[in-house]
Amino acid sequence: SAKMYMPGMAAAMETKGIWSCKMMGGFWNICDLQSEMMGKPFLGHEIQGYDLRRKKITATWIDTMGDWTMPMEGTASADGKTITMWGKGFNMAGKMSSYKTVGNWFDDDHFSWKMWEIPAGKKPMQLVEVTYVRRK
Repeated sequence: SAKMYMPGMAAAMETKGIWSCKMMGGFWNICDLQSEMMGKPFLGHEIQGYDLRRKKITATWIDTMGDWTMPMEGTASADGKTITMWGKGFNMAGKMSSYKTVGNWFDDDHFSWKMWEIPAGKKPMQLVEVTYVRRK
């Protein structure tokens, strides 16, 4: 399930979706999201992996809400259960902004992911909170 927080809206929009991932070449995790946003289909695609040369986790995200890519990079916690990523991309107003994401693995079947926009000179605004449960 996902909660989307939009500026000016009193309550978060909630939706459900399907997130599927597969490994490519032992380096890259390729993931696709099928969901709905504001009554319309929402599709997202992410490529994520560990860049041995930069010693960073890297990712690129695209979706059906925008005509731009969001490159991100970050690190994992010592226990490998939390990944924090940072990137820059366009916001819904078409202005460049900074973003932070945090993914947490609770066990093999439960994962959460949160995203914040960090506008220049302003405090972070949470945009998304997603809870994943592996389908059995």
